[in-house]
Amino acid sequence: MATNPAVSDPGPDPVTGIDPWPTTQNAINNAAIQARSLVANSNANALTVYMNAFSGWAQSVVAGKIDNTNPPQPPMAWVIVTDPTTGLANAVVGTTPVCPLPPIPPSHVQTQPTPPPNNVDIGPNIPVSGLPSAYFQVGPTDTWPIGKDTPPNARSSDGATGTFLRLGSSCGAGWYEKVG
Repeated sequence: MATNPAVSDPGPDPVTGIDPWPTTQNAINNAAIQARSLVANSNANALTVYMNAFSGWAQSVVAGKIDNTNPPQPPMAWVIVTDPTTGLANAVVGTTPVCPLPPIPPSHVQTQPTPPPNNVDIGPNIPVSGLPSAYFQVGPTDTWPIGKDTPPNARSSDGATGTFLRLGSSCGAGWYEKVG
């Protein structure tokens, strides 16, 4: 009759530090190891995502597309919390940011004055199949009422003159139609 060889704790894995032997202390130690790994990976990912978002925001500020008054704030870092009753460790979101707020670039936004009411700003022609059409873009300072003709001899940004009808649109600024 053969005897079974003695079974003994193989000890922790040399790479991960996890000890598979089923003891309460090993479970506590393994939970702490896994929580540390989870916190490190989660914080590295959160930092990467945040820095990419901040970089995109900063590029928009430097380009003058937005002002610098509302920078994205760093997310809170993950931390390890140990349950006082069981001794088991868990990863939770903490109360300290994952990094300090990076330097905020100076704002380059040029504030535009509000155009006066009934201001005609006819943009360039909207070509159809590469040929000029009767339709023109609405300029950025246009406040002319929709459905109303412009005064005679109104001029588009590309030099067309005449009377134009201001047309509206459910999506966007609308357009002008040259009617005279």
